[in-house]
Amino acid sequence: CVIVCMCLIVCMCVIVCMCLIVCMCVIVCMCLIVCMCVIVCMCLIVCMCVIVCTVSLCVCVLLCVCVSLCVCVSLCVCVSLCVCVLLCVCVSLCVCVSLCVCVSLCVCVLLCVC
Repeated sequence: CVIVCMCLIVCMCVIVCMCLIVCMCVIVCMCLIVCMCVIVCMCLIVCMCVIVCTVSLCVCVLLCVCVSLCVCVSLCVCVSLCVCVLLCVCVSLCVCVSLCVCVSLCVCVLLCVC
Protein backbone atom coordinates (compact mmCIF):
# COMPACT_ATOMS: atom_id res chain seq x y z
CA CYS A 1 0.00 0.00 0.00
CA VAL A 2 1.05 3.61 -0.66
CA ILE A 3 -0.10 6.72 1.20
CA VAL A 4 -0.34 9.89 -0.93
CA CYS A 5 -0.81 13.25 0.85
CA MET A 6 -1.41 16.75 -0.42
CA CYS A 7 -0.83 19.56 2.08
CA LEU A 8 -1.54 23.27 2.19
CA ILE A 9 0.12 25.56 4.72
CA VAL A 10 -1.68 28.82 5.48
CA CYS A 11 -0.01 31.48 7.61
CA MET A 12 -1.33 34.76 8.99
CA CYS A 13 1.30 37.19 10.17
CA VAL A 14 1.24 40.53 11.94
CA ILE A 15 4.27 42.82 12.09
CA VAL A 16 4.33 45.19 15.05
CA CYS A 17 6.92 47.97 15.11
CA MET A 18 7.77 50.54 17.77
CA CYS A 19 9.85 53.44 16.54
CA LEU A 20 11.57 56.37 18.20
CA ILE A 21 12.66 59.33 16.13
CA VAL A 22 15.31 61.57 17.68
CA CYS A 23 16.19 64.85 16.01
CA MET A 24 18.84 67.43 16.79
CA CYS A 25 18.35 70.78 15.12
CA VAL A 26 20.44 73.93 14.88
CA ILE A 27 19.25 77.28 13.56
CA VAL A 28 22.01 79.26 11.87
CA CYS A 29 21.31 82.89 10.99
CA MET A 30 23.39 85.42 9.12
CA CYS A 31 22.25 89.00 9.49
CA LEU A 32 23.22 92.27 7.87
CA ILE A 33 22.18 95.56 9.43
CA VAL A 34 22.24 98.59 7.14
CA CYS A 35 21.67 102.05 8.59
CA MET A 36 21.33 105.41 6.88
CA CYS A 37 21.66 108.43 9.16
CA VAL A 38 21.24 112.16 8.71
CA ILE A 39 22.46 114.64 11.29
CA VAL A 40 20.73 118.02 11.28
CA CYS A 41 22.11 120.83 13.41
CA MET A 42 20.80 124.32 14.13
CA CYS A 43 23.30 126.72 15.65
CA LEU A 44 23.12 130.20 17.14
CA ILE A 45 26.29 132.23 17.57
CA VAL A 46 26.19 135.11 20.06
CA CYS A 47 29.10 137.52 20.27
CA MET A 48 29.85 140.40 22.60
CA CYS A 49 32.57 142.78 21.42
CA VAL A 50 34.43 145.68 23.01
CA ILE A 51 36.64 148.24 21.20
CA VAL A 52 39.63 149.36 23.22
CA CYS A 53 41.62 152.37 21.95
CA THR A 54 44.74 154.14 23.17
CA VAL A 55 44.78 157.75 24.22
CA SER A 56 45.93 158.97 20.87
CA LEU A 57 43.10 156.98 19.17
CA CYS A 58 45.63 155.66 16.71
CA VAL A 59 45.69 152.07 17.90
CA CYS A 60 42.41 150.29 18.54
CA VAL A 61 41.83 146.64 19.45
CA LEU A 62 38.57 144.77 18.99
CA LEU A 63 38.01 142.20 21.74
CA CYS A 64 35.20 139.71 21.18
CA VAL A 65 33.77 136.81 23.17
CA CYS A 66 31.57 134.45 21.19
CA VAL A 67 29.35 131.58 22.31
CA SER A 68 27.86 129.03 19.93
CA LEU A 69 24.68 127.22 20.92
CA CYS A 70 23.86 124.17 18.79
CA VAL A 71 21.01 121.70 18.80
CA CYS A 72 21.60 118.56 16.74
CA VAL A 73 19.17 115.80 15.81
CA SER A 74 20.21 112.52 14.24
CA LEU A 75 17.64 110.69 12.14
CA CYS A 76 18.47 107.07 11.35
CA VAL A 77 16.68 104.41 9.36
CA CYS A 78 17.98 100.88 9.87
CA VAL A 79 17.09 97.70 8.00
CA SER A 80 18.11 94.25 9.16
CA LEU A 81 18.35 91.51 6.56
CA CYS A 82 18.57 87.98 7.96
CA VAL A 83 18.90 84.60 6.29
CA CYS A 84 18.25 81.63 8.55
CA VAL A 85 18.82 77.95 7.84
CA LEU A 86 17.44 75.10 9.92
CA LEU A 87 19.83 72.16 9.98
CA CYS A 88 18.45 68.91 11.41
CA VAL A 89 19.92 65.45 11.90
CA CYS A 90 17.34 62.78 12.64
CA VAL A 91 17.82 59.16 13.67
CA SER A 92 14.99 56.63 13.72
CA LEU A 93 15.30 53.64 16.01
CA CYS A 94 12.82 50.84 15.32
CA VAL A 95 12.15 47.49 16.97
CA CYS A 96 9.91 45.16 14.98
CA VAL A 97 8.33 41.85 15.97
CA SER A 98 6.54 39.50 13.58
CA LEU A 99 3.81 37.29 15.02
CA CYS A 100 2.73 34.41 12.81
CA VAL A 101 0.07 31.70 13.15
CA CYS A 102 0.35 28.84 10.67
CA VAL A 103 -2.12 26.02 9.93
CA SER A 104 -1.35 22.99 7.78
CA LEU A 105 -4.24 21.31 5.97
CA CYS A 106 -3.51 17.86 4.61
CA VAL A 107 -5.57 15.36 2.63
CA CYS A 108 -4.20 11.80 2.52
CA VAL A 109 -5.30 8.83 0.38
CA LEU A 110 -4.37 5.20 0.98
CA LEU A 111 -3.82 3.31 -2.30
CA CYS A 112 -3.57 -0.48 -2.10
CA VAL A 113 -3.20 -3.16 -4.81
CA CYS A 114 -4.16 -6.64 -3.63
